[in-house]
Amino acid sequence: MATEDLWGDLTIEEPQDSPVRILRDQASLLGRKTREKILGTVASMPVGKRIKTTLAAEAPLLNHYRFDIVSVYHRANDYPALLQDDIGKKRMRCSSADELRARLRDILSSERTVEAIRGLIQAATGTDS
Repeated sequence: MATEDLWGDLTIEEPQDSPVRILRDQASLLGRKTREKILGTVASMPVGKRIKTTLAAEAPLLNHYRFDIVSVYHRANDYPALLQDDIGKKRMRCSSADELRARLRDILSSERTVEAIRGLIQAATGTDS
């Protein structure tokens, strides 16, 4: 006899503009852009009354070596959020999803971040990116 589902519809759509969703989308793009040589990973953990969500680069071919790129401190799916550049060690406040995307774009496309990803690809594959 099958167990009857008494819960009702618990489907929840994550808002497109939540900090977690924005980082997950960028993690997915990193894998596609590097042909899965480098994977983007996203992990969240509680920090006081906030959530810390971190986007990291992971190299499966290097025994899953990883380094953090950015972290966002936020409440649930809300703003303001604090964006931390884990490579450049800078923190900045973001009042909206648009501001988070703009500042994230600056960090992810920065020479420092691009060189770190290229170096990881070279180490993982033994070739130039």
